[in-house]
Amino acid sequence: MKNKFYYIGLGVVCTLSLTGCSDFLEGKSQDEVIVTTTKDYAELLLGSGYPSAAVAGYNNRLLDNLSDDVDFPQTVSESASFNLIEDDYFPRHTWQATFYEYGAGVELINTEYYQLYRCVMGCNAVLDGIDKAIGPQNERDRIKAEALAVRALHYFTLVNLYGEPYDYNKQALGVPLKLTAILQEKGSARNTVEEVYRQILDDLNEAASLLEQYDVTEKDFKINLPAVRILLSRVYLFMEEWKKSSDEATKAMKYGLGMWDLTTVTMSKDASGNDIYPQPNSYDSPEVFWCYSSTNWGKTNDVAPVPSESFLGLYDVDPNDVRFGEAGFYVSPLFTYDWATGTNKITGYQVRKSNLQTGNTTTVLGAAVRLSEAYLNRAEAYAQLGMTSEAISDLNTIRRNRIKGYVDQTDFPDLLEAIHIERRKEFCFEGYRWFDLRRYGMPAIHHDFQATASSPRMRYTLSEKDMMYTLPIPNSVIWVNQSIKQNASASTPVREGTNIN
Repeated sequence: MKNKFYYIGLGVVCTLSLTGCSDFLEGKSQDEVIVTTTKDYAELLLGSGYPSAAVAGYNNRLLDNLSDDVDFPQTVSESASFNLIEDDYFPRHTWQATFYEYGAGVELINTEYYQLYRCVMGCNAVLDGIDKAIGPQNERDRIKAEALAVRALHYFTLVNLYGEPYDYNKQALGVPLKLTAILQEKGSARNTVEEVYRQILDDLNEAASLLEQYDVTEKDFKINLPAVRILLSRVYLFMEEWKKSSDEATKAMKYGLGMWDLTTVTMSKDASGNDIYPQPNSYDSPEVFWCYSSTNWGKTNDVAPVPSESFLGLYDVDPNDVRFGEAGFYVSPLFTYDWATGTNKITGYQVRKSNLQTGNTTTVLGAAVRLSEAYLNRAEAYAQLGMTSEAISDLNTIRRNRIKGYVDQTDFPDLLEAIHIERRKEFCFEGYRWFDLRRYGMPAIHHDFQATASSPRMRYTLSEKDMMYTLPIPNSVIWVNQSIKQNASASTPVREGTNIN
């Protein structure tokens, strides 16, 4: 591969030269990074380290297609089936071990693995030089804290894609820990899941200590102190360190302006009379601490993934939940008038309506670290600690601000399950569900797929504790780094479907 040059910022050129794909994945880093000032490093981090929707691991739709929150309807034509099968929909949606080898194969640079590590390398380039950057100490500290926290998020995503769940087998192989941009001659082997988690905690705790010196809480698309606290709460939750998870959530709450009562929010109109939709995942919300990505979930129809029946059924229990419905803030149905019956027919769904629409999709802020996660993390931790009344209080806080006419409950038949359901609804289509299913014990789930109107509808099942809950390492990665051992899931036989017509 020829050298590539990435130009970051205006007036500042940061040259990141990759001598080859193998160099990158073997742990070799940028040959040259021409940066000197704190401003240069800040722009380098924003351009090369921070997550975005362009990075496959943060394109929420990719993770959602693995979970039980989406399904495929019948396609409308024979021609539509070709694209569905050749694209990543079919192998991902049916949990095939040939995940990265379908069709003509996926190039290395298009894999989640490569793109996430490219962001890790951007963070490492900043961390290697920021202490000597020209600029005030407070700027050096903040940029260092951001790089550490963002690197931790990248590793959290990587280890939950390619390593077994922490609560299931923390001694299993995770992903290689690359903590510097210094050149290495040999490829890096995989660290254990536990080692990766410990590094994530080290990075987040150091970031929190640095940000705490200056009480960094600005909402400027850069990670801040309360967001780091919530990420710590999330990581501890996955590690089942309940007390630490609840403590970090509590620390984050003091920076919030309170929950946004969506039951009292009404649509406004622009000058043309069009509805203006409030954006719960934007900085318009008092709950949001950090927006870090967008999503390509938008309008969905009969040739695209749609919310699954099991997901939609959650709202049947609480029909007054404003997150769903004709004016739902999170998911709303799309209707087409049926002349035969004289009624409106649901023909698809729209996820997180936006005022910025292009074609059949909307541009929305689909990923944000916000106060509702602190409440749900703490509620789950409290429930696990036997602090039932405290857990119920936090759960009621969420539901009171999401369900019209809600009356606080004093008891739930299965409190932990109620919290899990609320988490599924609150973070729908943000990429959370797949990771949560892994830590819930990897339950059996299924997807239905019908390629064409004339073909049978098939059901594909991911069994309990299925090996494909841990994704195979892309073969294109192993070809250039022989030190990486493949996951057992790569040898899973072809997953056959069952005809359910």
